[in-house]
Amino acid sequence: MEIVLTDAMLKQIDDYIKGTLTNTQRIAFEKQMEDNVALKDEVALQQELIALIGQDKWITFKNTKNNEELAAIRAQLRSEKFKNASTKIRQIGLDNYKGKTEKEQPKKRKFAFYYVPAAAMILLFLGIFFMNGNTDLDSYYADYADWNNELNSFVVKNNETDYFSKGEIAFKKGNYAEALKQFNAVTKDNKLYPYSLMYKGAAYELTNKNDEAITAFNELIAQPNFEEHTKGYWYKLLIYLKLEDKKNVEAMLAIILKDKANHKYKEALKLSEALKE
Repeated sequence: MEIVLTDAMLKQIDDYIKGTLTNTQRIAFEKQMEDNVALKDEVALQQELIALIGQDKWITFKNTKNNEELAAIRAQLRSEKFKNASTKIRQIGLDNYKGKTEKEQPKKRKFAFYYVPAAAMILLFLGIFFMNGNTDLDSYYADYADWNNELNSFVVKNNETDYFSKGEIAFKKGNYAEALKQFNAVTKDNKLYPYSLMYKGAAYELTNKNDEAITAFNELIAQPNFEEHTKGYWYKLLIYLKLEDKKNVEAMLAIILKDKANHKYKEALKLSEALKE
């Protein structure tokens, strides 16, 4: 189940971590986490953010969905590069703990203390990770990905019954599963079909179904009679940035920079120069 990060939801997560929810609210929220893995992951992510930034400084942050600084950090924490490194670091901590307990068999141990050194190592890694964050490809993804402004809107008041309109409405609400259901029903003879490919690709990308997203954008590119088909190259570039796939990032940039008429040519040129520094 997907989670829509509204300001209200972010505040509820914040209050839960700080322990300011009432007992009834806390129990209800924990039940939500049991039923929604995405919500549980978001709580864990926010706990990592607080650990990274520090409780005192966290209070001064405006934790809203429009906070660009926090959005960039969240993108880094969600990146495969960080997740893989974090998993390895945690495993090192676990192995160290197992090694010690084989030698010292304490009679009572209420807490898993191996998480303490592991957490310290993760924080050390995070410090290095973010000091060099500007050189990571997925940080550029956070800078350039803006689906709300990228995708054309065709919803007309009192005409919200067709597949495309229902798909767009679901997408705007963050209900990407429903959006995909509706956009998949848009037929190729529909004049909005190429735009449905954009929305489908974005919905797949936002749910981390990157292969499906690339397939949708490839189909968009394969519509030469559609004047906006070069958007597909830019959208694929965004995915490769997020995946830190340097080879394909360079390939997409090379294609975009062949023609000044291509979508986001100036941004691609700027990005290409930045990656050379």
